[in-house]
Amino acid sequence: MKKLGKITAVLLCFILLSTSFGNPAIAASAWLEWTETGNYYNYCPSYIANSDTERFMYYCKNQTAGQIVDYIYMRRITGSGSSWTWGTPSVALAPSATGWDSVHVCDPDVKKGSFLFNSHTYSYAMFYLGCDQLDNNHNQIGVAFSDSLYGPWVKWSGNPLITFTSTSQWGVGQPSATSVDGKGRMLLFYSRGDSAGTRMVRRDINLANMSSPTIGGEVTVPTNGLTESDGSSVILHNGALAYDAATDRFYLVRPRHPFETTDPSYVSSSLQVAYTSGATIWNGTGTWTIEGHIKPAQSGKARNHNSTLLTDVWGNLKGGANSYQVNFTGSDVGSFPGNLWTYRIYGIGKASLVQ
Repeated sequence: MKKLGKITAVLLCFILLSTSFGNPAIAASAWLEWTETGNYYNYCPSYIANSDTERFMYYCKNQTAGQIVDYIYMRRITGSGSSWTWGTPSVALAPSATGWDSVHVCDPDVKKGSFLFNSHTYSYAMFYLGCDQLDNNHNQIGVAFSDSLYGPWVKWSGNPLITFTSTSQWGVGQPSATSVDGKGRMLLFYSRGDSAGTRMVRRDINLANMSSPTIGGEVTVPTNGLTESDGSSVILHNGALAYDAATDRFYLVRPRHPFETTDPSYVSSSLQVAYTSGATIWNGTGTWTIEGHIKPAQSGKARNHNSTLLTDVWGNLKGGANSYQVNFTGSDVGSFPGNLWTYRIYGIGKASLVQ
């Protein structure tokens, strides 16, 4: 697990059944994406539509039953309308034998572009959290590349992309990216937990040539307009973002505080969805407009956390402002580590959000 004060990110991987489940066009509330039995967790999805009939989900899972070691898995889903079928899961990225990401790899986010590395131009980049400690600290962000959404994924030799030196603080992680130019330039959003507190930041980066990547400075993502359920100051972290060109808006889904006092107390019970203008993100100042929330009444789960927005391969909001989809982790209450084995991935359409 990866906790950042009130932040969480367990890590995952492995074996599931090929099954058809709900579709946002017809579901009145949240739906379970697939079933799985045994002591495995499924969470932290990155979900992209490659076409109207093909999507890929990358997510965290443990490879060995009952063992808390995060891998990044991939599943392809095909279909259309109300009929979608999940394919066989496979490992997309594993912890390294040694080094900065040798304990866990998690929080994947995959985007398309053009990335030159070792004299080869790759079409996809996967941003991910890696760590080398078991105490939830010293998290850093790496990147891997592939010619295909199926993989294989090649880790950049210069990793970590976003470094963090302190071994006694949470660090940086939970990346979310949107393409700026359809090539190597992207906005990379992520959580930071250090002596100054917990917050989300973004960087303007260019990975077109990995022999000399350009990494812009951190800009703090504003919190104006966001709310916590008890009216307390907003703690923004673990957010996933997507861009809607038609409205020039960035959409955000984030965990809402305060977290519950009963186990598990390290993940949220509700999620907040909001949008803001493109200028807010570029200028680092502005206000969010709340679109709605995902709560236990919609999911049927006591905890709702570690979420994403369905996008195209570039990070553009699929379905646009009127019919987008959120995917998230729903889980039950209970003591650690038993509650981890209830982590499963759900979907919900905009129409089912509540205030």
